[in-house]
Formats: sequence, structure tokens, C-alpha cells
Amino acid sequence: MAYEFRPNPRESTELLPSMSYLLLASNSVGTIIRAYSTGRNWLLAFIFLIYSSFFLLEYCFSAYHRLPRNEKSGRKNFLAVAIWCLVTVIMFGFTYQFTPFFSFAAAAPLYAIAVAGSAIIFYVYIIYDGDEECSNRCSENASDRNVIFCGEQLEIIFEKI
Repeated sequence: MAYEFRPNPRESTELLPSMSYLLLASNSVGTIIRAYSTGRNWLLAFIFLIYSSFFLLEYCFSAYHRLPRNEKSGRKNFLAVAIWCLVTVIMFGFTYQFTPFFSFAAAAPLYAIAVAGSAIIFYVYIIYDGDEECSNRCSENASDRNVIFCGEQLEIIFEKI
């Protein structure tokens, strides 16, 4: 199930995101200056890609979680695909940037982690998307120790030992 954001009205969480944006901006500016002064234009493009993807992802997450949970609309589908694409771009961007520091044997698991992460985000936001039918069946069969995968409606029944 996609995480449903419900802020606690008794807590103020405005300081932490503001600090993270400030740190991200200051690190990005410092890296941009170093990349520009050394003539590494590909690093400038990478920083711009990650920076813009991060802010677009934050916008998409907030817009997605403001929509009703069970709503089936084109906007919700667009936001789910955008979230999946942006997370995938960020994961593969960092993987691509860091694999030259490793041998092939160490770099292959990094790509495997990026593929697995992308597949999990795809499943959570596009295939599953808080399917109520699955949630109802899971709660009904919880006493029988049934495990139900809702994406393809596969059922694996574990016998009591």
C-alpha cells in the first residue's frame, strides 16, 4: 500500500524539511562552482538533473497524497508514473555516477539494487495503489495465515506448522 501521509497536528515538522532544502542547496551550489571551475560540464548536468528531480518528486508526493486514497483518475495515474520515473532517474543517476569507483563485481549489485528499487516503487504506486479489494481479503484471511499478492491476484497459502 502506498504510504498515506497524515501529519500530526500537535507536531511541527517545518524545520527539518527547511534545513534539508538549505543543505541541499548549499551543497549543490558548492558542487556547481567546483564543476564549473574544472570544466566538468557533465557534472553540472547531473547536479541539475538530480536537483530538479528532487524538487519535482517532492511536489508530486505532496500532490499525490492530497488526493483521495481510492480515487481513480488520470491525475492520480500521472502523478504515480511521475513519482516512479523521478525515483528511477535519481536512483540510476547516482548508480551511474558511483559505479566508476568500483569494479564490475561491485557495480553490478548497485545496478541490481536500483532495478529492485524501481520495481518496488512501480508495484507500490502503479500496480497496487491501495487496492481496497486486496485490503479486505487480506484482513479477512489474516487468521488463516494467507499471504495474498494483489498485483496479479496470486495466492500463496502457508499451512500452519
